[in-house]
Amino acid sequence: LTEQNLRLRDHEKAELSFYSKATTDIEYLFPFGWGELWGIADRTDYDLSRHQQHSGKSLEYFDAETKERYIPYVVEPSLGADRVALAFLVDAYDEEKLSEKDSRIVLHLHPALAPFQCAVLPLSKKLGEKARAIWQRLAKRFSADYDETGSIGKRYRRQDEIGTP
Repeated sequence: LTEQNLRLRDHEKAELSFYSKATTDIEYLFPFGWGELWGIADRTDYDLSRHQQHSGKSLEYFDAETKERYIPYVVEPSLGADRVALAFLVDAYDEEKLSEKDSRIVLHLHPALAPFQCAVLPLSKKLGEKARAIWQRLAKRFSADYDETGSIGKRYRRQDEIGTP
């Protein structure tokens, strides 16, 4: 994700959950405004203290070096996979203006997120058999696409649109 589209935002006291001492969100600047990707809450010892209180079992930790007992704090990360996926797509989306009437869409996905890592696009039907053999070898190690339909320019554009590196 592009760094300028990310920020950390500390919650105001009025926004905090009753169990939280502090919460910070990692936010992304979507086309519709800032939105939370990941929340990180300092829940103090609230969860373990309550569990200890209701279960009757000690959840204290003994620190052998300091000889102290204490109930550990809980840090709660909360991540929305759908929001993160949308952020990756929004960040990767690019519409390149080619002329006044023509533009092309390019999805600049990280190779690990791309649906295909490579594509075999033979320049002519005569090369189909050899191109398929190459594609089959590549497909054993990578997520590979094969496309022989339409002009080479249109095939390149299709690969650009789906984020093939």
